[in-house]
Amino acid sequence: EDSFSRVETGVFSLEVNTPPPLTLTKTADTINLTVGLSVNVTPVVASQGEGAYVYSATGLPSGLSINTAAGAITGKATAVSGTYTVTVSVSDLITNNTLDFDIKLVYVDITLTVNAPSVFLVQYKTVNSTEPGTTPISASGGAGVLTYSISPSLPDALIYSVSGNISGTPLELSPTTTYTVTVTDEVNSTKTATFELIVVDVQPQPLEVVN
Repeated sequence: EDSFSRVETGVFSLEVNTPPPLTLTKTADTINLTVGLSVNVTPVVASQGEGAYVYSATGLPSGLSINTAAGAITGKATAVSGTYTVTVSVSDLITNNTLDFDIKLVYVDITLTVNAPSVFLVQYKTVNSTEPGTTPISASGGAGVLTYSISPSLPDALIYSVSGNISGTPLELSPTTTYTVTVTDEVNSTKTATFELIVVDVQPQPLEVVN
């Protein structure tokens, strides 16, 4: 209608298209993971739908989380061994969809190897952690980083590192003594083994006076 009250009419058509439904696809029915090892997996992939996706998950083993934008599951699992059913939920602008998958979580026991049942050191002679025999016990397996401790303490001026190496300069004589090494992983599982250490006598070399 204009200022002279003249009216015209017209017809137009409006078509509303429905987007394809949000679809979820599993990359595998079961994801195999090891306790304590870093993971980065995307077990459920979204496609179609409308707009950006938002991911969430329930039932994840402790230590793992899901990226809400990409759906990647990351972290280090710290739960006990077993099979966990996980539900992934994905939302777009219109709807929400869910899909289940399994995580099979395996724990690898700590294994200790006695490399040097007896360690023979000489008083006043410096040893470093790269020399043969200075790692009397080594470990593998377990969950994540392994930490070493020793009991009783080594003779004065000798150091036992958290990675299981002996270094330093023994200043005192020490009889043959049995030491217990405990290796602990990130889920507080432990294993122990023993070795013997002795520090024997040697006279320091006299200082040479140069005229």
